Amino acid sequence: MQPEHSEKIPRTKTKSLFALVFVLNLLAIAGVAFLFIMIRDKNEHASIVNNDLERALTEKSDMQSLQKEVSAIEADSKTLNSFLVGKDNVVAFLESVDALGKTTGCETKVKTVEEIKDPKVSKIHLVVSANCPWSSLHTFFSALLSIPYKIELKNASLVASLETESVQAKAKRAWIGTFDFTVLEAE
Repeated sequence: MQPEHSEKIPRTKTKSLFALVFVLNLLAIAGVAFLFIMIRDKNEHASIVNNDLERALTEKSDMQSLQKEVSAIEADSKTLNSFLVGKDNVVAFLESVDALGKTTGCETKVKTVEEIKDPKVSKIHLVVSANCPWSSLHTFFSALLSIPYKIELKNASLVASLETESVQAKAKRAWIGTFDFTVLEAE
């Protein structure tokens, strides 16, 4: 009977070895599946974090571009505002027109100052007269049109005085210039 006994032992060993290999294979498959699922989850998480980071970098870049544009617009706005008379500096503008007259040798007088309200734009309407020799009046008029404000000339009247004088006196004859214009006003 020994041969039978020797045959039974290998069969049970084979079965148990087969069962052990089967269980180890199942454990290995389960481990690989578990690792696969963990790696997939980590990749998804990494992808989400990467997308968030890219979005944040894009937003930061967009913000920097926007800040540069705002700075450029502010500079342009300051330049444009320098061409407008503000509500708080109308008197300063009138003083600069008067100073312009004194600089060019003209006696100036502001006849009319009124604010024109329009739904699109605000303007200040001015009528200024200047009394001086022709060359000074020409210089004043040219300088008035050259000041760094948006001026729209409505009417200009240049009249010589009626006094009859000598030829030398006619060169210094007084001229009266009346200038009707508007200047843009800052809101």
